[in-house]
Amino acid sequence: MWPTASSRWRHDSDLEEVELPRNLAYGQRGVAEIRPIGMLDFFRPPVTSTDSAVYSFSMATFLRTIESKLVDIFERSGFVKILGGRDEMETGLRDLRAGVLPVLAELLQAQERGHSLAKAVLNGETYPHLTRFHGWFVDFLDMPMPEEFAEWVGRLLDLGPALDDPDLHRLLAVVAFRSPLPAERALGRLLLFEILCLGQRVHLLTSKAEISVLTDREDSIEEIAESELAEVENRDEYRHALLELEDPMGTLRVLLGASLKSLTLYMGILKTELTRIGSELAQRLNVRQEIYLALARLDPTDALLIRNEAGLIGGERLTVEQLRVRHPGLLGGVAAPAARKRLERARRRRLDEPNAGKPKTFGDLLLAHLKDLEG
Repeated sequence: MWPTASSRWRHDSDLEEVELPRNLAYGQRGVAEIRPIGMLDFFRPPVTSTDSAVYSFSMATFLRTIESKLVDIFERSGFVKILGGRDEMETGLRDLRAGVLPVLAELLQAQERGHSLAKAVLNGETYPHLTRFHGWFVDFLDMPMPEEFAEWVGRLLDLGPALDDPDLHRLLAVVAFRSPLPAERALGRLLLFEILCLGQRVHLLTSKAEISVLTDREDSIEEIAESELAEVENRDEYRHALLELEDPMGTLRVLLGASLKSLTLYMGILKTELTRIGSELAQRLNVRQEIYLALARLDPTDALLIRNEAGLIGGERLTVEQLRVRHPGLLGGVAAPAARKRLERARRRRLDEPNAGKPKTFGDLLLAHLKDLEG
């Protein structure tokens, strides 16, 4: 059972206190105090006690490193101006810090219950915060891009490698595979997991492949990402070799390459199996492919609602509330009545119209940028 006892996590910078499950404090009772700690503390076990005490752990270093990198990206790309200044950015960062806590709690819940990460991030009823967090990455490439953001995304893509931080890549790998702290290790693993999932989705976008045409499974990408991480965790020599690579970005490059290779092999197996099916099933597959080609010309939110109505999301039909948790980037602000109206309008739209109602998305901008690089 998930413990009902909780501890306090005090943030030194603003003295905010947030209730956390006891597991995050690594003790029975007391205060978990965040304070900056040197890099060597990543390899030290947590201090524990059975009585009221102060616990120091290096989660602060990890989170503040990520936050510092976000601030650097926002400032260099001009995003701070779009947000309305540094005060607005600081408000957003405070919200981000608070949002990490329930995600961490659900990560540890899933681990204690023996639930795989690939399943947990799609289980919005049991892990709503974790599912919503993952949903932003799932929706990222399909999210409509307002004009003012489109200009910023263009600058961000142009800066590209200049914004990359090799030390952050190495830190993330060390945290995910070597940290003795359960919460810190879980967060590092989640971030690597999301990078691998997003990398596969970008690959599918650029190769114009649609895995949903080949299978009803909604967790194929997630299963591949988790299997690659499990391979590192279960093989000591592989893990050691990855973390000892001279290239700070080597671990991530190897994992991304491995996940894309697994995705390609998986799709190859599916296509091979489909060549052996009968004519009736082949006809159904062709119809399914035509449906997805038509949906690709729609507004991504409308396409999602139609897919759900047709039972094309894992073979089931979700409620609007379930969809909002799974797809916060597309449906987070859409209430049930508005979703029904959108669905009716989408049904009446002619699907043979070129780009029928589809706004420019981040995926479109990414494809245009890659095309420019090739040219």
